[in-house]
Amino acid sequence: NENLTEMMDNDIYTKSFEKKFLQTAEDFYCLKEFPVIESNDKMLEYFKLAIEYVDYEINQAKTYLPEEKPTLIVLLETIFFPTDIFNIFVEKLQLIVSDENKYQELAALFDSIRKLPKLKNELLKSIETHVYQKAIESITDDLINNPLFYIETIVNIHGKYLKLIQETFVGDQSFVTSFDKGYAKFVNQNLLSKTTGITMTLAEILARYCDTLLRKGKAVENDDWNEKLNNIMIIFNYLNDKDVFMKFYQKMLRKRLIDQLSVSDSYEESLISELKVSTYQMLILLLFNQELIWTLEQIQDKTHIRSELLLDIFSSLLKNKLLICGDHFTLISRIELAENFISDKIRLNLNLPFKPNEQKDRNHLVKAAVDERQMIIQAALVRIMKKRRTLKHSLLIREVIQQLASSFKPDISLIKFELLAALCSISNDIVSKALLDIQNNQLVTVELLEEDDLQSQVEAMVQLVQATAYAQLTSFLRFVQMIYRSNTLVSALGTNAVAQIGLGTVLFSPTYYVYPYIFYVDPSYALSCTEKIMVTPAVFYAQPLDTKYYLSSIRNLSRWMKQLNIFKSAANRTVDDIKQQRISTYCFLILFAGSILCLFLFNSLKSQTITIIEKNPSLTKYNQLQILYPDTLTCPCANTTMPYKTFVSLSPIFHQVCSSDLMNESWISVLSNSPNEDVLRGAWIGKAAQYFGLLSSICQLANLTASDNILGFFARTFVTSYVLIETDFNIQVNTAVKQLTESTVISFNLFNIMTRLLIQADQPVIVSPKQNSQVKLDYINTTAGTDNPQALHFTFVFNTVLKNRSKNIMCQCVVDPNCQGPINFAIENTFGVVLLPGYYPPVAASDYVAPGLIDACYTIDLLLLSTLQCFYTDSDCMNQLFYYINTTYPSAGNDSNLYAHPLIYNQTSTRFPPNTSVSSIVEEMMIEQWNTSLSFSNYYKACAPTYCTYTQITHAETFSELLVTLISTVGGLVMALRLITFQLVKIIFGLFQKKPKKQQQVRRKLLDRLKMLLSKLITFLSVKMLNLNIFRARTFGSKIDRITVKHLGQWSTRLYLILLSTIFIILTLYTAIQPQTLTKSFSTPSLNFYKNLMNDHSDELECPCSLISSPYDDYVQIQPIFHQICSSNLISNEWRLNITANLISNLSAYNHRDYRLFLSTHLQFLNGLCQLSMQTVNQSIQQSLSSLMITKQLLSEENFNLHINSMINEAKSNAPSTFIRLLSLLRATNHGNAIVSAYGTNYQYK
Repeated sequence: NENLTEMMDNDIYTKSFEKKFLQTAEDFYCLKEFPVIESNDKMLEYFKLAIEYVDYEINQAKTYLPEEKPTLIVLLETIFFPTDIFNIFVEKLQLIVSDENKYQELAALFDSIRKLPKLKNELLKSIETHVYQKAIESITDDLINNPLFYIETIVNIHGKYLKLIQETFVGDQSFVTSFDKGYAKFVNQNLLSKTTGITMTLAEILARYCDTLLRKGKAVENDDWNEKLNNIMIIFNYLNDKDVFMKFYQKMLRKRLIDQLSVSDSYEESLISELKVSTYQMLILLLFNQELIWTLEQIQDKTHIRSELLLDIFSSLLKNKLLICGDHFTLISRIELAENFISDKIRLNLNLPFKPNEQKDRNHLVKAAVDERQMIIQAALVRIMKKRRTLKHSLLIREVIQQLASSFKPDISLIKFELLAALCSISNDIVSKALLDIQNNQLVTVELLEEDDLQSQVEAMVQLVQATAYAQLTSFLRFVQMIYRSNTLVSALGTNAVAQIGLGTVLFSPTYYVYPYIFYVDPSYALSCTEKIMVTPAVFYAQPLDTKYYLSSIRNLSRWMKQLNIFKSAANRTVDDIKQQRISTYCFLILFAGSILCLFLFNSLKSQTITIIEKNPSLTKYNQLQILYPDTLTCPCANTTMPYKTFVSLSPIFHQVCSSDLMNESWISVLSNSPNEDVLRGAWIGKAAQYFGLLSSICQLANLTASDNILGFFARTFVTSYVLIETDFNIQVNTAVKQLTESTVISFNLFNIMTRLLIQADQPVIVSPKQNSQVKLDYINTTAGTDNPQALHFTFVFNTVLKNRSKNIMCQCVVDPNCQGPINFAIENTFGVVLLPGYYPPVAASDYVAPGLIDACYTIDLLLLSTLQCFYTDSDCMNQLFYYINTTYPSAGNDSNLYAHPLIYNQTSTRFPPNTSVSSIVEEMMIEQWNTSLSFSNYYKACAPTYCTYTQITHAETFSELLVTLISTVGGLVMALRLITFQLVKIIFGLFQKKPKKQQQVRRKLLDRLKMLLSKLITFLSVKMLNLNIFRARTFGSKIDRITVKHLGQWSTRLYLILLSTIFIILTLYTAIQPQTLTKSFSTPSLNFYKNLMNDHSDELECPCSLISSPYDDYVQIQPIFHQICSSNLISNEWRLNITANLISNLSAYNHRDYRLFLSTHLQFLNGLCQLSMQTVNQSIQQSLSSLMITKQLLSEENFNLHINSMINEAKSNAPSTFIRLLSLLRATNHGNAIVSAYGTNYQYK
């Protein structure tokens, strides 16, 4: 194995040879003598000698080393150039570099310096610094006054020093790189701004330099342009702020093109071509730096470029003969780099556009034809089903084929409702998500449930998920349907509106209200317990004492105490013996009394914590215990999970308009009969039915949305293992309710915002039988004459709103989504008769200005941007409305049920003043207050605790128990003290007793005395142990003589002690050897203490949680980072208005291929998508973090992280799916209903 052999050789070399070899070389050269550096000549002599040794070692090493080892070079450089000498040479090199006249000397030294890496690095730093400083010195005062000449000056600096570096260092790339660093530092420092205070950056100056060269008025020859172009690219390549340059360049380019100020299209194209390099071509050409020959298959493996695209890229490179290939161009063809490549052109543009082949064009045409057929099929399906209502599938297919037989024979697979298919796909996605939610839901229970209870809980959960999934689709569909109907969007299927050709204009009208001869529009669209311890002072009752008797008793007691002797012995009756016995008695009594006192105090003061259990506590009892034992009271719940509906009541109160007469169908029906003039002239009364119909639909949808979400919330479960105190209960439940209300409002607004966003982006054509129709009619000269349909040309125009009547200022809806202006309340008089569309007789509008009512682009805007101020009692607007109704329909005045009562403003019952915009009310879902009510008693009943526990600190023993303890201890204590006290006193007396000294006795040393005393003590104890008798004589009876009794007592005592010791030893050994399972409990352990326990007892450790459920936001934070486009100025309103300021006000004048037509809308739509995505993601994060993490035991850190990461991944998948689902559903409904866009990009009239 060659690789293994090489590894072994390197390992042997490093361990066995290199270390000794380097040490030998160092020892050898340290003995060499080198000249002392006293002058430049000596320095040069030293340097030549060092280089000679270095060359020798390098050449020798090549003969016996497998490869050049850098460790040898480093060692030699360290030996020959220690720190002091190295610094001298560095200073010398810096002086040479700073003097450009000495660069020939530097070039002569370069071949030697490049062998020494450390010295070469210092030279590179000197070059970088020198270039930077010299470039700064080249900026003179005249450049400050001429910023544009700044570019040509810094280009000259680049050429001068780059040439000097290349000639001196023979093109060494490392020195060119060092030059680039110094020059780039100089270029991007923006010296001009620092010296003059001018705020222009170099990027802007370069863009202005380009603009000056490319504008008319400055003639630039072709050769000069090539030089200027080269100068631009030199600075551009060093520029850090290329994005800033591109922004300025694009702005100036647009201005040159719009104002037709460009000096040459070829110059413009050449600069743009230089600024973009094809990445794919560069990637391929860089491969030929490695090998000169490649196959197409190898290049594809390296670059991972698709084969079709790779062939297009190579066609450009092969066409320019930069690469050479054989006749047959296949995956195994050998491709070579043309080393002798020569071109007649000074610059060769390799970035040629790739031409699509004919097959791609053919596929595109086929796809376009299929799409057109699909549209025709959809229109036929809608027409047939609107007519037949109910039809079998086979008959539907047959009828579609019959209707379309004259045009084409439709493929049966294409005869399907696209909208229905899209709804099925979206529904499938929602159901799949619902099934995943069921799998991820946790069933929490303390005890094993019976099968019936388990079945009921599972069914309730499934019903909840079903209802939630159903509401996700239907609520949005209802909202979209409401928007379509209220705004009367035109469908290209021709099923709801038709275009009428009149006197030079075209009007849109509902299909079922169009008459063939006279124009009459009926705008009634298909809207459609305490404890107290008593403590009393103790009273001691006594009679007066006789003083003489009292003193006499004290004397007798004292005399008796002096005579007391419990250690009396017949054998020891001397004065000293009796003295010892009485002292022993006193010591005995003192020790006995002290022991009893200590024992009494210890047992009487010892306390214990006891746990008290209260069975089946009532709520009243629980409240009493909570007051007395707030820190220790715990009541486990029999039911750990309970639905919120058990103890929460939610009754939202909607804005009074939702329950007012203004929302009645009869009232809306009256308003739908507006005169033709009001409809034609766009008076508010002509739109009143749509206004109130849309408002009624929003109220119904808000009510339905609130009801669905409240029902879903009531079906959710509240998880708790113990009864919460009322304060914590209120906090947790109110938090859950708040999250419910906020998420409901956000979801409701999400529908509204996304729908309005797509309306703004698509600019749908609306049914508009008024003067400013969105379809214009032009006539085209044809050979058949103007009466031929081919002479008619229809174009769409964008909706506009008259913003200012006096100045006749129009607002373009495509540019400003909030266009609004004054609106006529009604049309009073009409002079003339309407016979044809497009003929508008003179009219007189009402002078009445209704407060809060405005004109806007669409009906939804007309409603949301207005206020309800007009419909309150303090306004005469309702009187005006009744007047026009009575004038138009006198018969309606006879029916009082048809009239609506105005709204009444009561500041105490509403949070919306009359001048509040409808959009602000809709943003709150038309809800005044949610009217939340919590019941702690119902929660307590649902929790149903079977017992409560609390702890008390009490005395460990009662008085009777203490008395029994003392009595049981007295016997053993008396015996132990009798045995110890007398002997101890006797020993002490013996130590301090003075003995007569004999004259011949020599005073012993202290150590000898101690030894003697210890010997006597041992002898004394052994004698005492042999003579010890703890059994009284009567134990053995009265028939045995005293000597025998004495011996029996002594032997019995010895046997007793032996047995006692044996038993004690056996018990000790048994206790020490017998294994036991010890369970330890630690209350409220800290985190560090828990970690220590986890390290030592990971398998046995159990830590029950005080709360089995807790919201994720207690310990998890999620901060989404959105695409940088969402935080850039590119989509800001200020930038959008600035970039579109110079566009034509009527954008309809632009061609479909002119991007200026779509620029404003695309920026608005991108901004709206960013805002919607942020709202959707933040709502999803909030819902995930507000959900509960349920665990009975404390999880280990590893398991905790796994659980949290799983939750985060689920949240990450939910957020985009919700957003994409809504967007897809809205796009599907738009496409399925064939909504016509005013851009004319999807449908046109022919």
